[in-house]
Amino acid sequence: MGRRKRAHKEREVKVGGVSVVVKISLFTAVSYLSFLLIYQVLSSVVGINGRVFDINGEVIFDLMSAIVIAASLLIGSHIFIWRRVKEIADRISRLGGQGAVQDKDDEIGVLIAAAKRLASKRWGQSGAIRQSPKEEGRGIAKDRIEAEKEEISLLYEIGKYLNSTMEIKELYDKLIELLPAKFNLDKFAILVADEKKEFLSVEAAYGFTNIGRICDLAFRMGEGVSGEAALKGEMIYLPDAEKDSRFLHYRGEALEKGSFISIPLKYKGETFGVMNCSRAAKHGFSEDDIRLLVLVANEVALAVQNARLYTRMKELSVRDELTGLYNRRHFQHVLQMEWKRVTRFKRPLSLLMIDIDHFKEFNDTFGHRHGDKVLRHIATTLAKNLREVDLVARFGGEEFVVLLPDTDKNGAIVVAEKLRRLVEGTRFDDVSNPHYLSISIGLSNFPEDAREMDDLIDHADIALYEAKDAGRNRVVVYSDIGSDEIEENPPIITN
Repeated sequence: MGRRKRAHKEREVKVGGVSVVVKISLFTAVSYLSFLLIYQVLSSVVGINGRVFDINGEVIFDLMSAIVIAASLLIGSHIFIWRRVKEIADRISRLGGQGAVQDKDDEIGVLIAAAKRLASKRWGQSGAIRQSPKEEGRGIAKDRIEAEKEEISLLYEIGKYLNSTMEIKELYDKLIELLPAKFNLDKFAILVADEKKEFLSVEAAYGFTNIGRICDLAFRMGEGVSGEAALKGEMIYLPDAEKDSRFLHYRGEALEKGSFISIPLKYKGETFGVMNCSRAAKHGFSEDDIRLLVLVANEVALAVQNARLYTRMKELSVRDELTGLYNRRHFQHVLQMEWKRVTRFKRPLSLLMIDIDHFKEFNDTFGHRHGDKVLRHIATTLAKNLREVDLVARFGGEEFVVLLPDTDKNGAIVVAEKLRRLVEGTRFDDVSNPHYLSISIGLSNFPEDAREMDDLIDHADIALYEAKDAGRNRVVVYSDIGSDEIEENPPIITN
């Protein structure tokens, strides 16, 4: 048993120099900055900020941005990954022939070095086949060489398949579609750590009776086999999972029998998750199986990190940095899509324009640091008290906007009053003189208040200013302007 454990222990290869992910990221960033510069010049010279061919300039900008980012990622991947991977395939196809491949200093370089070591086990300096005493005859040696070539081809195929997408959810779908079939796995799961690296959450799963419940599971770092593998950064193999007390059977969701292996997913030497593989048979993984799965885990780690980087870049482009809410550009994009839907299917759509009362005076009195805290507090309050289908965004300064799909005027009034009351009861104590917060809200609705998309925003804005003129801390509906309804709203709270 001791010899088996030592034989199965993973030999970690350290990667130095600049990572492939960093190279691709820098290449993408430089390309995107160049695009922004060119777009800015064209905007000032040609004037494409407005509408071109009846298409909003911001839509054109978003489309061009997506194309530039996607093209940069593809070109960067070709330059820094696939051209290098082809070197590996060529070398393995020759196995000892002319044209040696130079070692590199990143993840692909490690794979090249591994290929060299693989070849050196089978070939001498003169190019003659080294045969073990048990391999009598050239036929056996040739079969083993062919098997090793197939392994490298499989790694190339897996890497190419996984890196064909940058969407993290689509990547997880590809993983559970490809790897269990390729490696004859009965169960398979990917667990990823949170930002603080306190918990591992199941992000993808295959072969379980209740996939939904499995994907709701989370384990502390160090808890069970998966947590221990992630904490130590070392592969753990259980030939008979049922006899190992560390194995938690996915908290009883899967009463596992057979063999189990948990392999760390690493990026730049740091573990960010694990890849779990199971077979129903005891001692179901050979040494060759484990060695190949460790190499596959490296490919999986690289693909997951690429997808996470892409996701973060997309989030940064649509999120407000201070509040974490969606920004104005993303709101305009969603509004255009919603407008097409509601006008086609004759569905109601309401919009709330929200402004923090006396925010300028608050900022001037207590400073921008406390002003930023107020903005974040209001943003959190709005986001936590809306439906998932609703959209809240920072419109600019102290203004926020809420889009309420499939909500008529009366329903929107209920939502607006709820938000107003929630803020009204908030006392801000982080300043020397406790300050009560309040908001004013302007409301417009399709089809009652607006027939055009731009009118929906403009009329909510008009209603907002009517609310502020009427004394603040109230909700004003555009269709009620000029009536006695506004006077029935509650008066503003004095600080």
